[in-house]
Amino acid sequence: MGGTLARGLVVGGTVWTARIDPVFIEDGNTVSPDDDSVKVTLLRLGPFLDFYPDPASGFHVVTAAALTVQVESDVKGNAIEPAALGAALSIGPGYEWFIMNEFSLGLLGRMSVGRLVRTPSDGPQHILWIIPELALTATYH
Repeated sequence: MGGTLARGLVVGGTVWTARIDPVFIEDGNTVSPDDDSVKVTLLRLGPFLDFYPDPASGFHVVTAAALTVQVESDVKGNAIEPAALGAALSIGPGYEWFIMNEFSLGLLGRMSVGRLVRTPSDGPQHILWIIPELALTATYH
């Protein structure tokens, strides 16, 4: 959700979530769970800026910053506690096509990077991630 602050500049807030099949790197070794039951749920919540250089055309660039929470589930589907907390940044271009006078649909390519820390009793765990994204967008102007 957002609003136009100035011609071509949208400011707002975003909520993003995903459930991911993880691949872990531990001590330089890639570790993939041998079944499909281990999942990572990621939540990002924060502000965004979306800039349209020419608001009459559909090209735009979006950037976002977010507080991030990650919850892993074990092979039985139970959450591994505590959750990891951190921050993320995202940036990417998009294009929208007007399908009605005030409504457009489009595509957005975005790269997101984040850093999280989980602090179980045996010491802190640091998590770095990069997620390439391709999203469908809908905008009411």
